[in-house]
Amino acid sequence: KESSLLLISSVLLILGIASITVFAVSIIEYIANGDEVFRAILAGLIFCSFIIPGVMFVAPALMRLMGIKNQPTEIDIAKRIGEHYPEVQDRLCNSIELVNELNHAVTSKDLALAAFENTAKIALMKDFEVIIDKRKPKRMLIGFISIAVCTLLSFSIFSNSLGASLYRIVNFSESFVPPAPFSLKIEDVESSV
Repeated sequence: KESSLLLISSVLLILGIASITVFAVSIIEYIANGDEVFRAILAGLIFCSFIIPGVMFVAPALMRLMGIKNQPTEIDIAKRIGEHYPEVQDRLCNSIELVNELNHAVTSKDLALAAFENTAKIALMKDFEVIIDKRKPKRMLIGFISIAVCTLLSFSIFSNSLGASLYRIVNFSESFVPPAPFSLKIEDVESSV
């Protein structure tokens, strides 16, 4: 469950970063009104805003969810449980260490199993889901929604400027030559009959 929440938080973080990047890059293109190469660089920045955070945040969360990497050890989980239930921490850590040492001749199998059983009886009444931080995905969702709404409102309100600059970035290989300067001057000419 914790791995799923971590993955959801990571995906929301990436989408928020990408939204901010799209907005910033569109403002830059609006101000600069760049050529094809400049717009290609800006499009590359948008692409990188998905790839780099994806590698940094989503890939580790996905590997943890699939059980490939970044799995917390039993001792780490026991310590986290002990932060919420101090009366269980030492017993839980000691029992896990004793059970892990059963293959060695030094540890008594009966002693280890009795310690583990005693700890299990105490820990049975505890809710271990308290170690899962459920607030982080909620904060990420609120942050992403606020960023996405601000970005969409900006593109809706300023569709002629920001929307046009985003269109130029998306179609970076096309040439968008600004119109030639045009002026019209009307002179009053005397007419004689």
